[in-house]
Amino acid sequence: MRAEITETKLLTPDERDQIVERLTKPDGQFVRVFGEDYKDKSLPIVLLREGDDDRILAWAASETWQGYEAIEAFTDKDHRRRGLAVTATVILSVVQEELLANPIAVFSPEMIPVVIRAGLVNATLFSRDGEGNWQPLAHVKSIQEPSGGPPSALGVLVGD
Repeated sequence: MRAEITETKLLTPDERDQIVERLTKPDGQFVRVFGEDYKDKSLPIVLLREGDDDRILAWAASETWQGYEAIEAFTDKDHRRRGLAVTATVILSVVQEELLANPIAVFSPEMIPVVIRAGLVNATLFSRDGEGNWQPLAHVKSIQEPSGGPPSALGVLVGD
């Protein structure tokens, strides 16, 4: 496996297709980043690849959004639960120093353990309201490790 640090505007059409078809949620905050409207916008992205065919197994990207550093990561369904999203997010935080200094926004409960394992603890989980707008749902203060297992979204302690 190898990591590649690049920018979204430098992704090839094949890389964009891999991400849009296999490695995003259709209603996710970042799906628009990989569309035509964003092809000239430059956002940092880390790609984790495997094999000679350049198959993307996982990615993590960030952008400044409403005073937050918004982070999204996604892992191929056949490679989940191996820490790939965490690895990509850690690499991203090393090259994107703003992630360490600014509050973090995430848009999926699955991202909470990812950002915490990556050392980014000042995170707010956003959820869409009835009109499709993103609203803060919870601010992550800490995470509790379940006995004998990794952190889960259920173990998150939230505050106002």
